[in-house]
Amino acid sequence: MVPPLLALALGLAVLVVSADIRAGILANDPGPAFLPRIAGVALVVLSLWLLLHREAHEGLPRGRGLVRVVMTIVFTVMYLAILEPVGFPAATALFLLCQMWLIGVRNRLLLLSLPVAISAATYAVFRIGLEVPLPATRIAGVLI
Repeated sequence: MVPPLLALALGLAVLVVSADIRAGILANDPGPAFLPRIAGVALVVLSLWLLLHREAHEGLPRGRGLVRVVMTIVFTVMYLAILEPVGFPAATALFLLCQMWLIGVRNRLLLLSLPVAISAATYAVFRIGLEVPLPATRIAGVLI
């Protein structure tokens, strides 16, 4: 019951904070508050649905499941720590490789190609498509 309640609290907090964001200037301009409000409403609706339709749960995972949860947290903290110094593409590819290994993917072709492809595609979408600056990869002093 705790995760849906946390999601509900987060959704309500997002809605409260986004209430102070100004509306769009033009009639057809959604403005900067549009996305946070959509996310807040989605969090509230989904968390309420989870509260109403929850199933009995055994509690925290045990054994291998608990190790995977802890390792995912460790990998995420490490990813955030190396994101700026190493750069988005390399840090993301490494994070995805570790996560794929953790969930049991052992196909070498997938382990080598998928993290690189996803990282490169995500970098291209944000950097080129959306023009959002991301930390670049620095390999041997060369900026990529």
